Amino acid sequence: MNRITIVATAAAFTLGVLVTLYFTQNESVNTSATSAIDHSNVTGSTSMNMTMINMTKELEGKSGSELDLAFIETMLEHHKGAVAMAEMIVSETKRPELQGMAEAIIETQTEEITTMEGWLKQWYGR
Repeated sequence: MNRITIVATAAAFTLGVLVTLYFTQNESVNTSATSAIDHSNVTGSTSMNMTMINMTKELEGKSGSELDLAFIETMLEHHKGAVAMAEMIVSETKRPELQGMAEAIIETQTEEITTMEGWLKQWYGR
């Protein structure tokens, strides 16, 4: 994994946690802000509001192939949420630093989504 991928993944993770915390603590903002996001590419009933704690709980008690599958499905949801958030910020921010980070997140996490979707199809017929 190269440095840009590591930085983009860490940034997406941090951004996801912060946005989730913000939206869960500000319910009125949560309802209006998340309605503007296209959730059609985010799988799962909890979509962007799923916290990192809940994602980790999805893995608890699983092992072997069941753990692998749960990890891939959870990471897909996480990555798709990060891409959706990055797409929002990349077109709206005036800060070149955020725009560059968002573009890196979109690029690297889209590649990882493609990889994981390939594994789901190849390994699990999904």
